[in-house]
Amino acid sequence: MSNLESFSQKLETGEVISPEIINQTEISKFELSNIAATEDIADYISETIPLSHLENCPAIRYEPVPNELYPNAKGTFERDPHQICIWGEQFAGPQELIATLTHEVGLCMKILSLTIPNLPRSGQIYTKKV
Repeated sequence: MSNLESFSQKLETGEVISPEIINQTEISKFELSNIAATEDIADYISETIPLSHLENCPAIRYEPVPNELYPNAKGTFERDPHQICIWGEQFAGPQELIATLTHEVGLCMKILSLTIPNLPRSGQIYTKKV
């Protein structure tokens, strides 16, 4: 991600950071990682991950503290609210954060496709009927 290099400059200038919305999924708080900006994460998701993978996932957020139940977890998919959370400050750099995010989006899609009727299974192309 080329925009990640400019992240530290944005943080230093005190630029106001707000959540990004992609396909009804709110992306938020990645500035707290000190690795990537929420806007850059949203750009990565938009350019790389099929939007159908975000359906039924209302939020992807970063939390700067470890997960209470799984302190070594870098990311989790919360089944009840169908949200993805990236945890803690144990990332070696942007690529590890992106890899964790991508893994959690894939896991979210896989779990939801098994539990929600008419959701595409892994490898299927999803199209809405109009």
